[in-house]
Amino acid sequence: MTQSHPPQMTGYLRLPQVLEIIPVSRSTWYRGIKSGRYPQSVKLSTRAAGWTIEAVKNCAAELESNSSPPWN
Repeated sequence: MTQSHPPQMTGYLRLPQVLEIIPVSRSTWYRGIKSGRYPQSVKLSTRAAGWTIEAVKNCAAELESNSSPPWN
């Protein structure tokens, strides 16, 4: 019998992974960060940034509950 694992809520996502969950363009995503609609990135290294899985999932749930498309 195999155990099912709960969805991972820790770790980081890079931008392409984020945009699979919240389907907007890169420029819309960065405008949303600037306006406060989307979560701020976390510095992963000198040249890399990411977003916590939890922050992205919370953002997606909030956008879904508002019933407005994330690209507005």
